[in-house]
Amino acid sequence: MRRLFSIVLIVMFVAAFAAPVFAGISTDKLSDGFKRAVTSPANIYESLQEEYEAAEFKPFGVFGGFVKGTCLMLTDMATGLFDVLTFPVDVSDLISG
Repeated sequence: MRRLFSIVLIVMFVAAFAAPVFAGISTDKLSDGFKRAVTSPANIYESLQEEYEAAEFKPFGVFGGFVKGTCLMLTDMATGLFDVLTFPVDVSDLISG
């Protein structure tokens, strides 16, 4: 019982000191990054449709749209996951400063 009580006391002590660190965190970056990562597969469909309508030889339009859409999907997924993983840190301040 003493062991459990001491563990709970230590966790409460750590949480009390860590709480001010998370006080000013905005979750906009987290939600925007999650939304961007989840909706990234829609890029394949949109690019397929655009390239198919623009191409004179339709098989090239399908292939080009699939490649373009896949690249856009991977880019959006990577940036979305990066935003989700780094949401407590404002990376723009680190890059410009």
